[in-house]
Amino acid sequence: PASLLPAPSSSQQQQQQQQAGSAYGGGGGAMPHLAPNLYAQLQQEGTPLIGAAEEKFVNVFLAELNAFLPIANKDMLLSSLANLRANGKHALPPSTLIPLLASLPPQTAESMQEVQLQNAYNAMVWAGIAIGAMLQGETGNMDRYTTLVWLSMKECFDFPSQATVSAYLMMAFVYMMFGELDRFRRYCSMAEEIASALGPTLSNEMEVTLLYVRVGQNPDGELYK
Repeated sequence: PASLLPAPSSSQQQQQQQQAGSAYGGGGGAMPHLAPNLYAQLQQEGTPLIGAAEEKFVNVFLAELNAFLPIANKDMLLSSLANLRANGKHALPPSTLIPLLASLPPQTAESMQEVQLQNAYNAMVWAGIAIGAMLQGETGNMDRYTTLVWLSMKECFDFPSQATVSAYLMMAFVYMMFGELDRFRRYCSMAEEIASALGPTLSNEMEVTLLYVRVGQNPDGELYK
């Protein structure tokens, strides 16, 4: 049956989005701009990718969100952070899309899968940094952080790994904190699709996390629409 409630006005929708972002520590508002040329810019810069601020933001994410809703494996995240810190610019994602694995020789395909997995790890780190920065209200570098998530995710967007599931969930929460509820649900759905592909290899902890997020958005426990 049709709802008897009037549809919310555009101003009401905006207020709802801002309230949703504030509930998760964000301030709502517009998402940062993606910068497709950031990869080349970072290659030329002399500043390190990971500094004290970024490490602080990861620890904030772990303490203030992940400790209560484990959307990322802590050991996996910290190991990936250490790799990014140690390898610097060499840990940046490739600047071109990975070719279809099915068309590659087995050894090459295995190597490319390792690249995809590393990109999933990188995406986790940058999303964790972005969330931590927002929880601290320090959003001056959000364009950089969200672009690095995007550059990493486009290299592993359908790679079946728990790191990919975590990266999608973490990016979903970045959108939630900006009040972008439709994108939040979309990224949660992507996480669900990868989780379904993993089947029994998905950790029990991640299954519980996905159920919690799913029911939180839909009391019937159905997949996001």
